[in-house]
Amino acid sequence: DVLSDITIDGNGKTIKAGALNQDNTSVLYLGSSSGAWCTGVKIKDLTIDVETARFGIFLCGGTSSVLTNVTVKGDYIYGINLYGTHGAEMTNCNIVSVFSNGQDDYPLNLNNTNIGTMILNSSEREEDAGKVKINEGSSVDKLYAYGENTKNVGTGIEKVKEIFDGE
Repeated sequence: DVLSDITIDGNGKTIKAGALNQDNTSVLYLGSSSGAWCTGVKIKDLTIDVETARFGIFLCGGTSSVLTNVTVKGDYIYGINLYGTHGAEMTNCNIVSVFSNGQDDYPLNLNNTNIGTMILNSSEREEDAGKVKINEGSSVDKLYAYGENTKNVGTGIEKVKEIFDGE
């Protein structure tokens, strides 16, 4: 099954809540690791402000999604979890933390976007390792690699640019 071409327009609104169970809650959860992949999801003009939850936004599998003017703040395992082969185009976003499996075909592209902590999933195969493009006007405060091909990539935007420049 594929969930495709879904648009969530927050119209400038905020989803706000207190503490949710961090074991199994997500504010927006699209797709499933058991086969209902999502692709082409568009989320715009939305703020998610939850005291605690497992994920602010969970997008599973598929190809790539587009987030525009999205803010995710609060205490999460990951503010946004891009699970599976999922990549995303993020423009004018402020996200507390992101986990990405973005690959060569579906990287994570940041445009005028600020990320607090980013975790890139690694892989046994270099071509499947997480990919990110940090474009002008964007920043990542802390960057970590996770998985079989983990490399100490350091933190801070200068180190990030050094590693990913030209990718």
